Amino acid sequence: MKLHLAAMATLVITLAASGTVGMAEASAQDGQFTECVPFMVAKYVYHQRCTTYYLDENGNRQVVNVYHIDQDGQWYVPNE
Repeated sequence: MKLHLAAMATLVITLAASGTVGMAEASAQDGQFTECVPFMVAKYVYHQRCTTYYLDENGNRQVVNVYHIDQDGQWYVPNE
């Protein structure tokens, strides 16, 4: 019974942590924004796709950079 409760607690913590993964965050110095969205790589393995952009004078997004963050927090550039 204790093993079952420990497994359930771990599952709840994991789901709560993955639910808080990224939305837009402003960078006040240079007017750029970064938006990160989780995506599934394999069963139970999620990475984040992050896009850095700025808004031009018409309010349109101009993409500056696209990168991914793996489940260990390491950044990498996608092979697109």
